[in-house]
Amino acid sequence: MTGHLALLLALCISGAEPNPVLEKLMADGVKIRPDVTLRLPAPTMPDGLDAAAQRAALASVADVDRPVEALLRKSVLSPFVLKTERESVATAGRHVDLWFVAYGDLDRITSEEFLKSRMKVMDKPRGEDNLPRKATVLTSEQLNARGLHASKSPRMAEAYAHASFPLFDRVLLSVTSHVVQTRNDESALVASELDPRFNQDREFPIFWQKLERDINGKLVPGERHPYHGVGSYAKITKLIEPPGALFVECHLVFDEPQGWFDGVNLLRSKLPLLAQENVRKFRQEIR
Repeated sequence: MTGHLALLLALCISGAEPNPVLEKLMADGVKIRPDVTLRLPAPTMPDGLDAAAQRAALASVADVDRPVEALLRKSVLSPFVLKTERESVATAGRHVDLWFVAYGDLDRITSEEFLKSRMKVMDKPRGEDNLPRKATVLTSEQLNARGLHASKSPRMAEAYAHASFPLFDRVLLSVTSHVVQTRNDESALVASELDPRFNQDREFPIFWQKLERDINGKLVPGERHPYHGVGSYAKITKLIEPPGALFVECHLVFDEPQGWFDGVNLLRSKLPLLAQENVRKFRQEIR
């Protein structure tokens, strides 16, 4: 689901707090099954900390292989911390947590110009496999046609975002999410959850399809299946020390249907490389 995390980072634009979607994800959680609900954790780096408390928060995610000083190193190649946990094969729920430090200007990162540039990078034409790879924020006209409205104030912005992308050449995902972005002088946060009102939408539906190869080796999407159960947020916080350092954390819970990878724990081996690619690209873009 790194495409979803990349979209969250791209959507960190100006807004305010508290964030109602984040509060819902932490309190009520995401329903994976009728009897299974997964809750998202509170931010590792809350606002209002002094330098010592910020360093303690950073130390809470560091380990022997990735100590605090290594995480703070001003390099595109600095380490990151990734944790991925599957609840069980029966529940098919997945937790993904990512932490890293980058260096840049929070005001620039949260500008609308930076958002547009990130969305442009993510919205790619179909490749040789002819599978969609797109990310878009729905316009006011598109929302009005569906009886929806995205509010915006000096301290909070609401949006609806759609993304379509293949996952490891095994699954094609199409998701539309309700997004609330918040911003203050210290941090930017965007929280997102799937919006079931788009389940059967003509332009921006929510579904997954198994990808199979035909006799010519071409990837072909199979039957559409309904999809639900995704909640996530990304938070970028200014660090007091060292100057220019930003603490980035992304937290995600989602349903991983048995049909995606036939029960194989594929994400455990694939996610670290994809996370590394996304973290390095993000660091390069904000320098």
